[in-house]
Amino acid sequence: MGSSSNEGIFFQSMVLADRYTHTILHNKKKLIMIFLFPLALALVIVWVAGKGMFETFEQTQACLFMIVSSTIFVGLCNTIQEVCKERNIVKREYMANLNLASYILSKLMVQGAVSVISTAIAMGVYAVAFDFPKEGVVTKSVTADFMISLLLLMLASNAMGLMISSIVKTNDAANTIAPYLLIVQVVFSGVLFEMEGFMDTIANLMVSKWGMAELGSACGINDFPSKIKIPGYVIPEKDIYRSTSAHLIYVWLVLVLILFICSTVSVIVLRRVSKDVR
Repeated sequence: MGSSSNEGIFFQSMVLADRYTHTILHNKKKLIMIFLFPLALALVIVWVAGKGMFETFEQTQACLFMIVSSTIFVGLCNTIQEVCKERNIVKREYMANLNLASYILSKLMVQGAVSVISTAIAMGVYAVAFDFPKEGVVTKSVTADFMISLLLLMLASNAMGLMISSIVKTNDAANTIAPYLLIVQVVFSGVLFEMEGFMDTIANLMVSKWGMAELGSACGINDFPSKIKIPGYVIPEKDIYRSTSAHLIYVWLVLVLILFICSTVSVIVLRRVSKDVR
């Protein structure tokens, strides 16, 4: 019974994913913007960062912060309207036995493919512009570790966007929430302010914190010298940037967990769609 049910969910997901893919492919303007955004943002980051990437702790952290912020922005914008704009359709199909888990999974499948391409575009720019360290932490290449890290960050951001889109009922509400959500991610990333006590607990819920953690760990930022040229001055080592394979894999798993939690919440809150009166 369980196996048959799982097969039904997967089959419905594939059908919905095929429909969703065709919807995106037939919207040429949206398709262009989906892939133009990561390219444009990557070029801006490279232009602003200059040649200082991977040379000093401060310069590298600032650049990683821009990369993390832009990745979250792209992932969030790609999905934050994808459910609420179809709410009437979802209500009609849910009343006709649409499986909500299949619906959310279909969104993640298609957006996952979009995220792979978007991440590859951004990483292509970074790989050409920056002189990446040679030794990887988990894989043999820092570039590969970065690619995996950015992809997981974007997927988690996709899931966060779908969760918000499932909670709100209109595109206007989603558009209103989006900038505030991005500001919260920036504030609790741990870059601008030191997070302690309850604030650190909140920061643990933010994909921005874990995005910084994985990129900082991947490039070994704790080993970089400070740009402050004072004899004897050494930047205190940050545990969140610990450059070990166990730590980086742990951070990756945290992002996977966030993705799963956001997706689950999306399914749960969407059950209210049957009570919509509009």
